[in-house]
Amino acid sequence: MKNSKSLLRATREELAAARELVEEQRKKAKTAGTKLERKNAKRTAKLIDETADSIQEHQRLLKRSNHIPKTSERSSARGG
Repeated sequence: MKNSKSLLRATREELAAARELVEEQRKKAKTAGTKLERKNAKRTAKLIDETADSIQEHQRLLKRSNHIPKTSERSSARGG
């Protein structure tokens, strides 16, 4: 199983890629030749943006889990 640091690194990379894709889709929507192309590009950008939000939530949870002591650490801290 991957540790949380490697998962955080992976989510940072995924988030950067998602943001880049959103920008590409927004540019594509602006230069679209037809209404359908514009609509599809906007829809794609929205979907990628929602995915980026999920990635950010995942990062937040990973960071939070780094601050929670492991079970064995909690037991030893209680003297048990």
